[in-house]
Amino acid sequence: MPITLAHHLELGELVESRVDLGDARGRVNAGDKMLTLVASVLAVGDCIDDADTLRAGATEQVLCGTVKAPSTLGTSLRSFRWGHMRQLDRVSQEVLARAWGLCLLATQPRFFCAGGSQPVVGATACRGVALHLAEYLGGDGVQELSYLS
Repeated sequence: MPITLAHHLELGELVESRVDLGDARGRVNAGDKMLTLVASVLAVGDCIDDADTLRAGATEQVLCGTVKAPSTLGTSLRSFRWGHMRQLDRVSQEVLARAWGLCLLATQPRFFCAGGSQPVVGATACRGVALHLAEYLGGDGVQELSYLS
């Protein structure tokens, strides 16, 4: 559920538009790589090689996107420098703002995985989903959300 919500909040597109890796080898499809890393962390992966388990079976269909190989993820991560942290902070802020905006508008389940019938988020789950996103994408959002509730 959280990775599908990340797709609907356009996390991948935000990474593509906000994070400038210049001409580094790992710059291509940075959004898909970030989504793969997030999915790996959510699946309790603690190293890049653990992301390889996401490539089994029909996981790409379940995750509503492509799953990148661990070697590709490593190349991408080595492209990041200290200055990219501010860019990732900005991505985190925008994702949290989108999540909170979605929760304020949600009165019924609205978002579905491509071709799926299970709702991703509804009114009762909004605060919990937003707090989980804040936890996974950067702890500062938890404090900001508490002011809005």
